[in-house]
Amino acid sequence: MIQLLPVTEQVMLERLNRIYQQNAQFAYVCVEKREIKASCLYNIKGDVVEIVNVSSVEPDIFDGLVRAVFASAMDLGLEHAVFDEKIDHEMLVQLHFVQDDGFSVNSLTKIIHNCKNCKA
Repeated sequence: MIQLLPVTEQVMLERLNRIYQQNAQFAYVCVEKREIKASCLYNIKGDVVEIVNVSSVEPDIFDGLVRAVFASAMDLGLEHAVFDEKIDHEMLVQLHFVQDDGFSVNSLTKIIHNCKNCKA
C-alpha cells in the first residue's frame, strides 16, 4: 500500500532539497513499505503554489502527489498554481493539469473536482 504524506520533519525536507537541488519550503512524499518512492517539492509565494519538482515518472503517483499539494493549497485558501518549466510538460498535459502551451493552473478547484481518473 502506498501513502501520500506531507513532509513534517525539517531534516527530511532538507534531504529532498539536496537530492533534487531545490530550495523548497514544503514537500509531499509517496511512501511504500516505509520507503520514499517519489516526492513533490513546492513553495507558497503569495497566493500561488509553485511546484518546483515532481520526482515520479509514473502517471498515477505523479497525479496523486500533485493533487495532494493542490488540496493542501486549497485548505490555505489558494486557487492558483504554477509548475517549474523543468517539470515534464507532456505529463502535465496528459494529466490535464495544464493546457498545451502553459505551466500555470488558474483554478485548483476545477482540477480537484474534475479528476479524469475519478469519472465513472
